[in-house]
Order: sequence, then C-alpha cells, then structure tokens
Amino acid sequence: MADILNDSAVKNSPSVVSNKAIPNSPVSVSKGSSTSTPLLNGSLGGFGYTLNWSDFSKKEEKEPDKPVAAAYTYTTYSSYKYSYVPIKGSKPVQFQLSGNLFIKLTLNKEKSFVKSWIFQKTQQFQDDLLHHEQGHYNITSLVVRDFLEDVILLRYATFATAQDSISAVNQIEQQSLKKIQSINDLYDNEIHPEQISGQSRGPKQKEWDSYLNIAFNQNRTDGAKSSDGTPCKMRLVDVLSLNGKLI
Repeated sequence: MADILNDSAVKNSPSVVSNKAIPNSPVSVSKGSSTSTPLLNGSLGGFGYTLNWSDFSKKEEKEPDKPVAAAYTYTTYSSYKYSYVPIKGSKPVQFQLSGNLFIKLTLNKEKSFVKSWIFQKTQQFQDDLLHHEQGHYNITSLVVRDFLEDVILLRYATFATAQDSISAVNQIEQQSLKKIQSINDLYDNEIHPEQISGQSRGPKQKEWDSYLNIAFNQNRTDGAKSSDGTPCKMRLVDVLSLNGKLI
C-alpha cells in the first residue's frame, strides 16, 4: 500500500473598482467486479460557506481617485490522501484505490483583505462587492467538489498496475484542481471592466452567477451518483465549456 498526499492554495485576483457609483477527458479504467468492496470514501468541509466581511482583514486606506484593488480573496483547500492496494485473490494482481479523502476549504483571513474605504460606500455597493468575492470562493469550492466526486466515482474501478491508479487520479486533477486559478482569472477578467465602469453587479457578474448556480444545482446527465447515492452535480468546467468558455 502506498499513500499519495497533495495540498494547494488558490490566489484570486483582487476586485478592482472605481470611485464611480457603482467536457472532461474520460479516465480509462476497468470496472470492478460485482464482488469487489469499495475502499474509497470522501467528504468536503467548508463547502457552501457564506462569506462575511469579518472573514477578511481590513486594510485602512483612503478612497483613491482611480481604480484600485478593493478586496482580495485567498482560498485554500487542505491536503488529501489516498492509497492504492492490491485486490486480494486477483490474478494477475490488480489494484484499487483506497482511503478516506477529506478535503477542507478555508478562506485565509490573513491573506484576504478589504479596503476600509469600501465601508464608506452605499450598502448596495458593499453587498455587491462581497457577492463578487463570494463568487471566487464558490468557484474554488465547486471545482474541489468536482475533483472529489470524480475520484470517488473510481471506487469500483480496478487497475492493472499501481501507477495506473495514480495516473487516473492525476488525470482528474488536471481537469479540475489545476484549472481553479485559470477559472478565477477568467471570472475577474470578464467582470473587472464592469466594476471599473461603475457597475457593481453588471451583466457579466449575473452571467457568472448563473453558471455557478447551475453547477451547484443541476445533476449530471450521465446519472453519476456519489458514494451516498445522491446524484453528482454538473462539473463547473463542463458548465463553462457548454457556454463557450474553454479553460
């Protein structure tokens, strides 16, 4: 048995405002036999957390006369560990994944900030900016969820070699976790121009809100189910791809 350990953090671009009013590639594996016992489970902490300004460090600063970074979200997800084990009695020997993957999402308060002058603006402005930062947290949450669900879907899979099991997880990681930063960057690149123009919750923000809502609520069309029997939700990268945004 070998343990595989990974961890990471996600740095999101600062929200910039002005002083105006404001399909994944499939993993090739064999199906497990009807007598194989799944040894892989997982859980996700911090999913669906609602941000508050108290989660951010406050930076004392006067309101500028040009667009600047007003808030910054730094989300981390904890290390996860899994194993591969030989299947008892298999000839030639085959392997399956094992372990309890617990991943926890956290907003790093020391590295996340909001500028103090924000609280001199209207309540609507403050709410809209926090809403945008919530979007960053949600992007990371959804993609980590998608990674976890796709790995758990391998719980009945068998592998010809130990390396094949590692490669299967690595492929899922490339199509999910490794895309988190790029998705956050695209989110900001499309919405920052609206913020700079004075639209604190413009059409692009609402467009992204709809993408995130679909990923939170719409079931996958292939009928995939998690280990507790509940339907898996659409992957965020798939929702974006269906809307012409290739990451």
